[in-house]
Amino acid sequence: MRSRKTASSKHKRNGAQEASTTVDHIVNLSNEDGAEFGFSPVHPGTILPAILAGDNASISDQAGCTRPPDLGTSTDALSTFIYNPAILGSGVELLDNVTSPAIDEFHNSSFLSRSAILGDDFPELDHTHPDRQTHEFTISETDLKVLQIHAVFDLPRLAVRQRLLEAVVEFCWTWMPVLDLDATPSRSGSAVSPKATSILLLQTLMLVGSYMTGGQHTSTPLQSHYRRVKAIVDSGVERNPYKLLAAVCLIQWCAPSAPKDISMDTPRFWNMYAISLAQQMGLHRKVLHPGKNEGLRKRIWWTLYARDSLTASAHGRPRLINIADCTVERPSTSDFSNPTDPRAQIFVSWVSICEILHDICLWLSAQPDATLLQKQDLASRLLEYIQDLPPELGIINPDGSARAYDFQLAQLHVTILTAITILYRPSSIFNIAPLSSSAISITASNLNVKLFEAIELRDHTHCLSSAFTWNMLVSAIPQLSALCCVPALATQAGHALDTIEDVLQTFSRVRTSAVNNLANVRAIRKAVSVPRSSHPDMHNGKRGQDRPDAHTTLEADGPDSMPFKLFDLLKPYGVSAVKNYESNLEALRVQSSSSPTEQDAVVPQSDTQAQIGQGPEFGDWTIPDENLVPPAGTNIDDSTSDFQLLVGDDFQESGWMRDWVDDLQLFGLDV
Repeated sequence: MRSRKTASSKHKRNGAQEASTTVDHIVNLSNEDGAEFGFSPVHPGTILPAILAGDNASISDQAGCTRPPDLGTSTDALSTFIYNPAILGSGVELLDNVTSPAIDEFHNSSFLSRSAILGDDFPELDHTHPDRQTHEFTISETDLKVLQIHAVFDLPRLAVRQRLLEAVVEFCWTWMPVLDLDATPSRSGSAVSPKATSILLLQTLMLVGSYMTGGQHTSTPLQSHYRRVKAIVDSGVERNPYKLLAAVCLIQWCAPSAPKDISMDTPRFWNMYAISLAQQMGLHRKVLHPGKNEGLRKRIWWTLYARDSLTASAHGRPRLINIADCTVERPSTSDFSNPTDPRAQIFVSWVSICEILHDICLWLSAQPDATLLQKQDLASRLLEYIQDLPPELGIINPDGSARAYDFQLAQLHVTILTAITILYRPSSIFNIAPLSSSAISITASNLNVKLFEAIELRDHTHCLSSAFTWNMLVSAIPQLSALCCVPALATQAGHALDTIEDVLQTFSRVRTSAVNNLANVRAIRKAVSVPRSSHPDMHNGKRGQDRPDAHTTLEADGPDSMPFKLFDLLKPYGVSAVKNYESNLEALRVQSSSSPTEQDAVVPQSDTQAQIGQGPEFGDWTIPDENLVPPAGTNIDDSTSDFQLLVGDDFQESGWMRDWVDDLQLFGLDV
């Protein structure tokens, strides 16, 4: 809630507007649709107050706003299909809000716990501040000039805003339900109700929407728009903690820096920012007296936890959140305004599988201290999760028939299949033992490749979050192992790797991490595509030679070592998935018993004419339409052989994926 501006601030701005007629820099602050909503429309030539202008020539250059203001037309006032209040407001109105004193909801509002020294004698002391008084915040002129430099109040037309908001809701909200975008007048008291327009939330929604639509609806470059949002955050103008937290969560869809760089512009950095803010707000604790925002609080916290688990898994870094410190209840569909919304079920399931995935990677990183008993426990948790998935979250119908393509379900199952692939991965690219584990890892990878292909064919790749570049890399590793060691599976693996490279190529246009992972896949693929006589024994990779105890402890997980049959993990994916597992297992058994002479054959290169039908199928998820096949062109040199790429953040120095790269030293390559 904004307090009324003082008479002096009114006079200051009015005087500045009178003096601004000599300023050349023009920024569009008008909302051509404002008349319909009761706002006072301003002529597009309105000039920013001189008090904000400073050196206007340099401001224009720094802002990078070279396009002319949106002039609008006589039909703009019709506002067709403009139905969400989150996008309303003109640049003039938002400037007025920003420059008016506002109630500072940060002041004296943090969560503090003193239970360690007071016990339970005064539980309310942790949650209340009896001396809390209203405190006002006013932005400084310096910060306001910075906002002007970044053209913060330059907004796209209402129709464009509506489209960008729809893209955020369609592609992002399922995985990041941090806004009550469906707030009705009866729920206008929500902590993040869109009824109260926030310049930070509005610009963040426009930024993320631009990412989801490939930047085709706005002329502002994504990098410039990102810096614009970052400037608003740094200015401290947003004094509602929930709105700031929601914006910082959404910024994570933008990844201007690659994980291999130390940077303050990565999704993980923004997630750390958000976690720190959320802990100050006490979102990790169960509140004594739940209020109307309890569902929103839980959704925000568990969003942060899931993304923390994903980035920790992908980067081989510690998880920022210690679950032992959290007393907040697990997420449930009742945390949503509509518990029957399929997106609510997907979110709850996604949080759980992200946690399991991180625990698997944590276990693998503990080698050689990891035990088979721990692996069995993780396998049991994973199987229980898969068996408990509601039928409506499956990618095939309960009767085994195919379901129509669903982008949200595809993303959920990519995460599930990634967990299976990692848990049962071969211990080395050149070591396919134990056969049953390698077979299920290859099958899970095949299923993921089909999902990536379906996503790519529908032009949805650019809408994925950065974590999917890691999922693609994980899916490539069993295929590289099959390409290297199992000639019977080489054609299938070659086609799968072609698909992964094509999807990574598309993804690299919007995600810098995809560029590095694409180079990684190509480098390893080139290394393993050499005469087999140069390969080490397929049953004795470098890890097994260095740590024989680990080899006997963890490699002995044959069919009898698990408390269930491995293919039980694949049953939700239909009969074709189980058959693919059995086919892969048979190929591995034949290769395992083959003579050394037969193993000395040359690994074939990828066969782009390989039958697409090989591997499991998902019905109409893969459309046999030549017009939908993505182009095979590449932007990165196919002859990349710089193996220094393989020791970046994607292959941790002490992490489990590093062991795969160590094997390349057996070729005498300098890694």
